[in-house]
Amino acid sequence: MVFFHKKGLQNMGLRNLRVKSVALLSLLFTIAFSSQVWSIGLGEINLKSPLNAPLDAEIHLLQVNDLGENEILVNLAPQADFDRAGVPRRFFLRNIKFKLDLNNEKGPLIKVFSHEAIQEPYLNFIVEVMWPNDRLLREYVVLMDLPAVDGSGIARPVRVNRQKQLSDDELMADIPEKYKVSASAAKRTSSSV
Repeated sequence: MVFFHKKGLQNMGLRNLRVKSVALLSLLFTIAFSSQVWSIGLGEINLKSPLNAPLDAEIHLLQVNDLGENEILVNLAPQADFDRAGVPRRFFLRNIKFKLDLNNEKGPLIKVFSHEAIQEPYLNFIVEVMWPNDRLLREYVVLMDLPAVDGSGIARPVRVNRQKQLSDDELMADIPEKYKVSASAAKRTSSSV
């Protein structure tokens, strides 16, 4: 039978606690540092094309660091990821292509495009970005029928073709006589209600 002195047990407990604390702090530091070094982010999508035209859009890449174009893969996410997110993977999404451009003057970005015209009023898709030892998914919803926007990102006024104001007689001209109601009869009907 082995007996330990009370003071020896306290020292052994403190030593184990110190070792565990140092190991835990080292692990947390390593995880935090490595995620900062290798973490890529996806910014907002910038749509450049209207409805019924080939898709032309850009997604800004954030925190690319020293990764090269051959180390980053961008795709439409697999069906399983669409299912997990509850996003339907529509057939026309297969036409969407992605091209990585790390040397763009606006900063690193992903060009999102299609060769065929997009006839859907909105697109809902998930982008998958993979790089060594990590992967990122992000859902995008793109409304294709937006107002015209100039290069500054500010919506400019849309011109509306105004037709001349028609008089009551002109409006009534196409209505057959049997459906027309005189003004006095219309007043009586509206006041009795």
